Amino acid sequence: MLKYLKKRFAGVNAHHIVEMLPITGMQKVRLHRNLLHRKFDEAAAQGDGDHQYMQYLHAELARDFDDLEDQESMLLTRQLCAKASRLRVPIPGKIVMDTTGMKVFWRDIFDGEQEALTEDGLRRLTDDIRAEIKWRRESRNHRIGYIGVITGAIGAAAALATVLHDIAKKDDPPACLISVDSHGVTSMKPPAKRQ
Repeated sequence: MLKYLKKRFAGVNAHHIVEMLPITGMQKVRLHRNLLHRKFDEAAAQGDGDHQYMQYLHAELARDFDDLEDQESMLLTRQLCAKASRLRVPIPGKIVMDTTGMKVFWRDIFDGEQEALTEDGLRRLTDDIRAEIKWRRESRNHRIGYIGVITGAIGAAAALATVLHDIAKKDDPPACLISVDSHGVTSMKPPAKRQ
C-alpha cells in the first residue's frame, strides 16, 4: 500500500495533498507548518556552510510562515465573527478610540486582498463573546432556580388537594371521638349516627 501511495503521489507536492485532506482549516495550517519545518531542515542539511544559501532559506521560510499566519488569522477571524453573529455580539470596527487612545482592530492580509482581526481585535471580540456566553448562562441558571420553586409549589398544592379530597370523600365517620375536658380527662364516645 505504501509503495502504491509513493508511486501515485510521486510528483505531487505535499502541500497539495494536505489541501485535499478532509480536515479543518486550522489542522491544514498546522500540517503546512510542519511540512515547512521539515523542508527547511532538509534544505539546511544539504547546504552545509553556505551562508548565502541559508539566508535565502530563512527568507523563503519567513515568507511562507507569513502566508500561513495570514491564513490562520483569516480562519480564526471567520470563526469568531460567525460565533459573534450567532450570539449577536457587535464586531469591532476597523479603528476604535478608547480611553487609552486609538486602537486598530483590523489589518490587511494576503497583500491587501482580505482583512483579519489584529491581536487587539481578537482579544476584544473573544472577551465580548465570553461575556455574552457568561451572561446567557447566568440568566438561564437564574430561571432554573425559579423552575425548582414553581415545581415544589405545584407538588405541595397537589399533595394538599389529594389530602383534602380524601377527607371530603370519606363516608364512614371515625369509630370514636376523642375529647379532652377542662380538667384534662380524656373520654371516648362513639359518634352520633347520621340518618
